[in-house]
Amino acid sequence: MTTSTISEPLLTKTLSKYVLPGPRYEHSLRVATQARLLAKHWNLDSSIAYSAGILHDIAKQITPETVKTKSLPIDSLDALFQSYPKIWHSFFGPYLAKYELPDISPKILNAMRWHSTGKSKMTALEKVIFISDFIEPGRTVEEAARARYLAFESLDLCVYYISNYSILSLIERKLVIHPYTLKCRNYYLNTKS
Repeated sequence: MTTSTISEPLLTKTLSKYVLPGPRYEHSLRVATQARLLAKHWNLDSSIAYSAGILHDIAKQITPETVKTKSLPIDSLDALFQSYPKIWHSFFGPYLAKYELPDISPKILNAMRWHSTGKSKMTALEKVIFISDFIEPGRTVEEAARARYLAFESLDLCVYYISNYSILSLIERKLVIHPYTLKCRNYYLNTKS
């Protein structure tokens, strides 16, 4: 049986096992707080949003090599790491969260999974985590300010805006774009109002 409610002390303890105190840890707390605010605004379960927000980067400091050294009984997704090392954590993180918190809700795991790339047809919770990761107060890019406004006006429009910006930024830096990000942008281009 899965549960949607996880105590904040347990979430913090779980995060602390894998994310060292400092900027990444603080980022996770800010994303969780932002996710709670957005969830309340859109009449979603704020405790599920907070849980997904705090755990979204649990695997950020882990590599497939770390997985082997720690003997974690989890598929490390080596090929994905080789092709997309910057977003590997978002696909591996749900495995790690499920390992640490066996009764965790699949809704939380799915929201964690899509926070970096986005995808077409996201649930409202998945959109909230995708958006919260971009608009948390520590993000200083100019586009984050516009996205903060859009987040409270239209989740779909905000997802489009962020995914479009991400693609342009990746092109400018000559980085590989994950197909899910392209599908996300194209899907929300066609649904935004």
